[in-house]
Amino acid sequence: MSIASSRSRQVEIRLLVTFFFQGIVSTTTIARIPELIDQIDVNFTAWGAILGFAGLGSLVGLAFANRLIVRFTSRTVLQVTSVLSALLICLLPWITNPWIFFTLQAFISFVGSCLSISINSQSVVFQKLKNRVIIGRLHGTWSIGAASSAALSALLASFMPLWLHFTLVPGLAAAVFIWSTRGTLSREEVGRANERKHMKRSSFFQSPPEIWLLSAGLFAGMFPELVMMDWSTVFSKKVLQLNPGLGAIPYVVFVGAMIVIRLSTVRLTKSRPILQIAKIGGIFGAVSMCLGIFLGLLAAEANQILGLVVTSFFWMFAGFGIGPMVPTFFG
Repeated sequence: MSIASSRSRQVEIRLLVTFFFQGIVSTTTIARIPELIDQIDVNFTAWGAILGFAGLGSLVGLAFANRLIVRFTSRTVLQVTSVLSALLICLLPWITNPWIFFTLQAFISFVGSCLSISINSQSVVFQKLKNRVIIGRLHGTWSIGAASSAALSALLASFMPLWLHFTLVPGLAAAVFIWSTRGTLSREEVGRANERKHMKRSSFFQSPPEIWLLSAGLFAGMFPELVMMDWSTVFSKKVLQLNPGLGAIPYVVFVGAMIVIRLSTVRLTKSRPILQIAKIGGIFGAVSMCLGIFLGLLAAEANQILGLVVTSFFWMFAGFGIGPMVPTFFG
């Protein structure tokens, strides 16, 4: 159960590139969310309902992703969903009907869910083949892509039309995905890592209690990240009263902190178990996130820039705390 060094390097590069551009696609819309809300002409409550119920598409994806991977391989699912996830973003600027927008968002959530499961499936198997903890580094690369995209989107929002932004960035990502996903692990390599050729299938509801606990932990780890992606710029505009450029700063700081902690995973696990790091970090990060919201609001009532600084300060520590959770539970 091993992999040749040359092949190992190739797979690692392809996974790193795929994670990086997945992060770019995931946060392309962040700085432009206020414009999307105006485009479909809904209030903040309706926008929250659209995103919330569209998230059910992710649950459908979770139900089908494993079957798709077993039937078509994780590489094939990754190839299709990565390109599709990017191209679907290109459609957003052209939709003005809230119901059509909701349907598209639900489908984007479905595709994104299958993409996340397939790329993390590849990552866990590759980590097993290398016999070394590397998933933190891969997720750190995703965070670098997400932070870069959020910062770039904030810049582009000041002068570039929405449709052009949502064509160029996702279009470039789709082209890269076509190249990067071709070099990921094949069916034979995945089978060699898993060793068992025939495994009994069972439904999620028949899973052992440990799987339910891991699922709950993964949910708790992913939820703050998704909240930040979909809501942070709205909070910056509606509550802190910041323009799109400044409004992206708290999220960029949050993701920047996650980058640092995730890239430090290998070093940190030499002194203490990664589970302990995630447990302490999750509590610390959640408290810091809440403090950033409430104290940032109080500070913004006195001065906008002070509110920005206070929110960014606490969300930096939130990123440090929450960062290890998703790699830990996937691993």
